[in-house]
Amino acid sequence: MNHIAIVPRLLGSLVYLPPNHETNQAILAHLTLLPEMFPWQDLDAVTEVASALQANQSSFSEYTYSVLCEGQGEMVAPPWGSVYQEKDNSVMGESTAEFNQFLSQYAIEVSTKSEPNDHYGLMLWAMSALLEDGQDEAVVTLLEQHLLPWAYRYLELLAGNQTSPFYAEVARLNRYFLLDLQRSMQLTARVTPLYK
Repeated sequence: MNHIAIVPRLLGSLVYLPPNHETNQAILAHLTLLPEMFPWQDLDAVTEVASALQANQSSFSEYTYSVLCEGQGEMVAPPWGSVYQEKDNSVMGESTAEFNQFLSQYAIEVSTKSEPNDHYGLMLWAMSALLEDGQDEAVVTLLEQHLLPWAYRYLELLAGNQTSPFYAEVARLNRYFLLDLQRSMQLTARVTPLYK
């Protein structure tokens, strides 16, 4: 499965790192290659998303990043899993502790900032690291137990944001990726109540 490790790394970068980060600048320069990076089930839709991302780069700004990914003002789509899985929508809840334990079990360090590790982008980076290390069973656990239970709700909210068409397309691309993984790996997400 190592050939797909690049995609979660790229997708994680787009929602975790600011637009001016050199990694995101490199991604922006190669958006047309996205359809070739993964065996997408709906290649036409992904090609359309790649074109839309190129067309909407102007809404991938420091301001939209701050509003949608860091928490300036009221967040439309908080990127932390605990916000969706904790009744009081708090960060650093029980689900965060469970994910931290998972990271510790596989000796994965993902965050360079002082924030919860259950950030959507960091989870994708952890998945990428596990794929690169050939830890396929751990990838299944990460997806079924930690990411998929809340990810589609997060992506739905991000796709519906009124601030940035670019981030809305990023959400669409992430949804295609997760759906394709879920089908190809025959994953069953843990069922958990969502509170946002």
